[in-house]
Amino acid sequence: MKHTYLFEEATWLAEGTYFDEEGKGTPFTGRTVIRHGTVWLVEGTMDLQRVPPVSFHHDYDIVPFTSRDATTWISENPALGKLTGQFAVVGAWILSVYHSEDGRHQGAESLQYIAADRYEGVGALFVEGAKLSSWHAVLHRES
Repeated sequence: MKHTYLFEEATWLAEGTYFDEEGKGTPFTGRTVIRHGTVWLVEGTMDLQRVPPVSFHHDYDIVPFTSRDATTWISENPALGKLTGQFAVVGAWILSVYHSEDGRHQGAESLQYIAADRYEGVGALFVEGAKLSSWHAVLHRES
């Protein structure tokens, strides 16, 4: 197995369920574009299927993986401010942990390799120790 998400330039489409702080689930779709250069760029959106619609945007700058199985990333999030995180590859999983610059927000996400063009992921975001949101998604590489 060779990881493709993050490690290859591609566009990925996602669908899944977003859970708010009360555990109410809302379907979502998303799109993520990965580009490689001096840093790896990840630009994406998550669009909640509710009325009125809600959209989240994320941009990551990732220090490219070297021979190690871990690296760091930063992101400017419109709602949370500057986020700093780490990725670690553990077998079929890509793990990410992160926190906001002010320390109020922390989160974790796990992406499991299913096939070269498919991953399944779960994650959660906390604010001051309380769960703010969580999600489950299936990602498909766009052909």
